[in-house]
Amino acid sequence: PIQLFGTDLNPKAIASARTGIYPAGALNTLSPARREHFFLGVNGCYQIRKAVRDLCVFAQHNLLKDPPFSRLDLLSCQNVLIYLEPMAQRKIFQTFHYALSPNGVLLLGPSETIGTASDLFGHAGEHKRQLYVKKAISARTVVVGNIRRSIRGTSPDSSEEGKNMAHEEGHWEFDLQKETDRLLASFAPASVVIDAEMEILHFRGDTNPYLRPAPGRASLNLFKMARAGLDLELRTTLSKARKSGLPIKKDGIQMSDQGVLRRISVQVIPLKASATERYFLILFEDAGTLSTPPAISLALDGQQGSVARRGVKDRRIRELERELEATREEMRSIIEELEAANEELHSANEETLSSNEELQSLNEELETSKEEIQASNEELLVVNAELQQRNAQLQEARDFADAIVETVREPLLVLDANLYVQRANQAFYQCFQAEPAETEHCSIFELGDGQWNIHALRTLLEDLLPANRSLLDYEVEHTFPRIGRRIMLLNAHRIDSVPLILLAMEDITERKLAEGEKQWLLEQRTEFMAIASHELKTPITSLKGYTQILHKRFTKAGDEQSATMLVKMEKQQDKLVNLIGELLDVTKLEAGQLAWHNEPFDLDALMRDVVEEAAYTTQRHQIRIEGVIRHPVFGDRERTGQVLTNLLSNAIKYSPQAHAILVKVADDTDTATVGVQDFGIGIAPEKHEHIFERFFRVSDPLSKTFPGLGLGLFISAQIVKRQGGRIWVESNVGVGSTFFFTVPLAPL
Repeated sequence: PIQLFGTDLNPKAIASARTGIYPAGALNTLSPARREHFFLGVNGCYQIRKAVRDLCVFAQHNLLKDPPFSRLDLLSCQNVLIYLEPMAQRKIFQTFHYALSPNGVLLLGPSETIGTASDLFGHAGEHKRQLYVKKAISARTVVVGNIRRSIRGTSPDSSEEGKNMAHEEGHWEFDLQKETDRLLASFAPASVVIDAEMEILHFRGDTNPYLRPAPGRASLNLFKMARAGLDLELRTTLSKARKSGLPIKKDGIQMSDQGVLRRISVQVIPLKASATERYFLILFEDAGTLSTPPAISLALDGQQGSVARRGVKDRRIRELERELEATREEMRSIIEELEAANEELHSANEETLSSNEELQSLNEELETSKEEIQASNEELLVVNAELQQRNAQLQEARDFADAIVETVREPLLVLDANLYVQRANQAFYQCFQAEPAETEHCSIFELGDGQWNIHALRTLLEDLLPANRSLLDYEVEHTFPRIGRRIMLLNAHRIDSVPLILLAMEDITERKLAEGEKQWLLEQRTEFMAIASHELKTPITSLKGYTQILHKRFTKAGDEQSATMLVKMEKQQDKLVNLIGELLDVTKLEAGQLAWHNEPFDLDALMRDVVEEAAYTTQRHQIRIEGVIRHPVFGDRERTGQVLTNLLSNAIKYSPQAHAILVKVADDTDTATVGVQDFGIGIAPEKHEHIFERFFRVSDPLSKTFPGLGLGLFISAQIVKRQGGRIWVESNVGVGSTFFFTVPLAPL
């Protein structure tokens, strides 16, 4: 089982930590799988799942005053020590050392180190700079106060305090560890325990003959405390033990103690506490003095004394030779180590030089990056100024758009992606007699007691944004609660820059009523024109028959004057029939009832027939055909002939002083073009675009002498367009006019 503890001085921070909610941006470094496994999405943020939160215990805690936790495997302290003084840091490190279990791990923030607490913690690894492992030391751990006195809001009990003090006094009266050390010191040799940095962690027995404090600043370094003549031997023995990892013993070490030479032996035993921590146990053992006892020296005299002295000298010489040989061996070993160290230093020096070059290159790159950053800053300043200018322009555009929306007379709504009203213009409130409070931020389908909740309209609006469509001329007929029955024309478009919909409404109730009335009037007029034309044609036909009979009688009787008058009467009757026909054609065109028979026909033959008939109506003009097409066209032959007849009649009418009229024909890939050219009065350019309008006549003083209703060109234009062609005019005043129209070629 895992148990997590979290502490802080601030109760608000603890309350926030208990919720376990983080913004989405704080989890960018986590993989999607881990984020899904340990977190749950809540309102755009992420919350740690309850199963993990149940493992966490949060409490208000003061590192400097309150008692610590104990037997922790991992302790994390992030960015707290950097705000404390060194003395407070030292106390906190002692507290951490107490709280961690053996081989426990301490995790510090990126700006924090253990500082002077290297005796309590060691690095967990070369590349794990913020992870530290608890060291096993024998130093007395920091004394922790009474727990009840550290709890906020509780007062100490005097009786219990007395018991605690008595307990503490009884505890210090007998220390089992100290008494055991004292007894073992009588039987075991003097010894010390040191760490990898040669710092003494523990003393056992009487080490005064071998170690003593060095003058100056207090230090527990082994070599600073070693007596004269002992430090070199200790270094050599420790070096061998570190390399081999085996116990190493050195005998016969001579050490001067107040003028007396003493022979001692030193044994170094490696102690490996963990993969990252190493300790050494150093045993000191006294082998006696080298000086000759005074009683023996007084007893020896003469030759015997001389022999004894030579024996002592010989022994001394042999010992010195052995020491010299051992020293040479040690010197050779030291020289080899120095050579190896020199090689390593040389290699390190080369790496340092290479690193210096890389650092120099990096420095140059940093200088370049600095210049680039400065340039970027300048660009950012320019961009910022541009952004401010753009923001001002955007605000002006927004104000301009708001002014347009408010100025528009039609009701307008701005909807969001969920079809809620974000804004409405004043015309909407006036048209539907609504208030902003009951309109804005409400669904459009809830407005006016659900007056817009129409299934077809809902479907169209909901598909507008996803399908990127528009709503065009959608009619809604509804009885609104405040304005009565209305017909509304809806148009909706999406705003591309933001997911919004602009919905425009137009009240077309009056227009629909006017269109209905207009349609009724057109139907009445069509019916009237049909009846009138039929009723007019009947007497005119009879009148024309009587005129022809009278013409024959007067001709037989030899009354030429009366016969001529009857001919003129017959021509006026023909004009009246044409006018009635034109009115009837216009009525049928507007009603869509004009008979139509599209088929392939010979345009050349039609032109010859029409020109021949037109030639009978004039004795002054000569009509010529220029060009020929040998391919049938597709259309209504009778109606095409009607267009050509109308154009020829106008050419004869509006060129009274000319003698020629040209009919030109040509074809291209898919159409045939017919042109009728006269050399009459011509038409001003500004009137070209109106010449084909209904009842339009050229308002020229000369044109007053030419009769007509202004319907011939209008009917001709409608016929040409109905066949898929086009009609136009090219004319100048006083030069003449040329009217062109096209007819599609029949497919092969």
